[in-house]
Amino acid sequence: MRAQAERLAAHVKTSQPSGVDVAYSLVAGRAVLEHRAVVVGRSRDELVDRLAELAAGDPSTGVISGAAAPGGLGFLFTGQGAQRVGMGRELYETFPAFATAFDEVDDHFEGSLKDLVFTSSSEGVLDRTENAQIALFAVEVALFRLLESWGMRPDFLLG
Repeated sequence: MRAQAERLAAHVKTSQPSGVDVAYSLVAGRAVLEHRAVVVGRSRDELVDRLAELAAGDPSTGVISGAAAPGGLGFLFTGQGAQRVGMGRELYETFPAFATAFDEVDDHFEGSLKDLVFTSSSEGVLDRTENAQIALFAVEVALFRLLESWGMRPDFLLG
């Protein structure tokens, strides 16, 4: 893991790819391995610094002797109040895993969740509890399945 962090730091520093591109490639294009690490930074320089620390085995990066630090990965799904018209629409249009999962939830309810969530034009319809709860559930299940399709498996699920 240290050697990979060193190579990634050099790549990010010299070729200057976007952070989004690097993150997507690492999540979608890498094998799901037992040992993983995460670095977070507000800028490219900060990310390169964190990767260098990881390569050096700095325990503050979340990696101790090449093994993941205790804790694990958690997914948090918010409750009512987070809904908005159009939430998930671009994910639905872009990622088949998201669309398939959303459609599977939609099949269990009367009416069209896509119409309610993606294009609801009536003021406040999505904010009513009977609509918001169903809409959030559909989006959150679809988000879970999308992350799962990228190889992310949570140790904890909240919400």
